[in-house]
Amino acid sequence: MAIRSRLLPSVLPACAALLAGSAHAQAGTAGAAHPGLLWLCAALFVAVFVAMLLAIWRHRRQVKRRGESMGEPGWVELCWTLIPILIVAGAAWPVFRLLTE
Repeated sequence: MAIRSRLLPSVLPACAALLAGSAHAQAGTAGAAHPGLLWLCAALFVAVFVAMLLAIWRHRRQVKRRGESMGEPGWVELCWTLIPILIVAGAAWPVFRLLTE
């Protein structure tokens, strides 16, 4: 608790100074990317949530439900891993490009 009380008074004015004036020339461009990324994340969340609910609904609708192994092919596992990596890399690419300019 003592660290927090000493840290906050020194950090908050620095953060306020950064937010008040543009610290970097690219601050406006990077700030403009945030709403787009927010909507991208929201759309992905809705798409995954709807797909999950549909899968649950279709599974529950089956008459003969029993536990089975999920012996998926290797390409499904590869896609399951690569798609989120590509999404994160695609979202991070504009920021990386701005930082390297």
